[in-house]
Amino acid sequence: MNSSARLIAIAGFATAAISLPAAVMAQDSYQQPTQTQRAPEHAKSSADEDKAKEVVSKLYAAAQAELAGHHYGEAAKAYEEALRVLEQLYGSHDEHLIDALNGIVQTRMAWDNYIVLTGSPTNANVPLAVRAQERIVKIDEQDGADSKTRIAATIDLGDVYLYTDDKRAFETYEDAWRQQAKLDSPQSADALFGKVAMVRMRLPANPLGHEEWIATVHYDVGADGKATVAEVTGNAPETLASAIRQSYADGIFRPRLAAGEPVATSGLSSSHKYIATDQQKH
Repeated sequence: MNSSARLIAIAGFATAAISLPAAVMAQDSYQQPTQTQRAPEHAKSSADEDKAKEVVSKLYAAAQAELAGHHYGEAAKAYEEALRVLEQLYGSHDEHLIDALNGIVQTRMAWDNYIVLTGSPTNANVPLAVRAQERIVKIDEQDGADSKTRIAATIDLGDVYLYTDDKRAFETYEDAWRQQAKLDSPQSADALFGKVAMVRMRLPANPLGHEEWIATVHYDVGADGKATVAEVTGNAPETLASAIRQSYADGIFRPRLAAGEPVATSGLSSSHKYIATDQQKH
C-alpha cells in the first residue's frame, strides 16, 4: 500500500471528484519512494518468517476485500492482526511493519469519511491512525533508513495531523522541509512543497435523476490551509454549487511552503464531475 495516498476528498458513492478513499486519497506534491531494505534485528528462523509472510499475505488480501465492500471495521481488524504477527517476528520497530501500519492509517481514515457520508453511528477511532503514522515515522528515523522515505513519511504525518485538526501539522511540515533542505537544497524543499494539496474534503453526494454536471471551483488557500471560494462555475444547479462551496469552506488543505514557512496561494481551481444517474425505481 502506498502511503503517498494520503489526501482525502470524498464526494459520495456515485460522485466522481478529485479523489476518494478506500483507501482514500492521492496527492501529486510528492511521491513515496520504495523502502530501502535493512536486515531485521529480530528476525527468527526462515521457516517462521515464511509462515508469517503467508499469514500476513492472507490478512492483507482479506483487508482489501473488506475495503471493497466498505467493511472498514473488518479491514482494520485484518491489518491490526497482520501487525501483531509481524511484531512477534520482527519486534516493534522494524520496517517490515510499515505496510500493516499504512493499512491501519488508510482504513481508519477511509472509515471516518464513510461515517460522515452515511451518518453511521460507528466509531472509526482515528487516533489509532495517528499513532500508526507516528510509528511509521519513528521506524523511518532509525539508522540506515532512506532519507527520502523518511521525509515522505513525515509529510504524511503532517497530513494526518492536519486531517485531525492537530496543531502539530505545520511544525511537522516544516520539519520535513528542513530535512529536504539539508538533504539537497532549500530550493528542492520549496519544490517538494510547491503545490497546495487537499487533505480533507467531503463533497455533497451525487443525487439521483440528472444529466451530467460539472462544477469547477475557483478558490484561494491561505497559509492556514483554509480555502476561500471566489465562484463555482459549470452546469451544476445552484443548490449543489452552494453545497460544494460550503464543502470547500469546511475543508482543509496543506498549504505551500516557501523558505520553510506556509504561504497563501491564489487562483486555484478544481473540477468535480457528477455523473448522470437514472431516476430511482419504485
